[in-house]
Amino acid sequence: MKDIHSVSVSGGKDSTALLLLMIERGSPIDVVLYADTGIGAHKYPMDLVRKRMESLTYEHVCYVLDNLGRAGPVRNPHGYLLALLFNAPASCNVAVQAVFNANN
Repeated sequence: MKDIHSVSVSGGKDSTALLLLMIERGSPIDVVLYADTGIGAHKYPMDLVRKRMESLTYEHVCYVLDNLGRAGPVRNPHGYLLALLFNAPASCNVAVQAVFNANN
């Protein structure tokens, strides 16, 4: 039987730190578990949330960390971080394209 490497993320500081540490150390991660599918004021199908979270790369996480706090004071850090991670694949690509366009 094949071992499955999973990490459960609640969006809090401890589980997020664990996920980032696993990524930083190159630890195998087969699945990231998260149950709540509410992102901001929206509810998304679990399959969409899973697909987005599974598509996160190290560059996406770096992009999120670089942008933490740019919105000013945040009343709901958990929701803010979750929304940043959920939107990172699209936001990061737009930001990279903007930098490319500005330099060409």
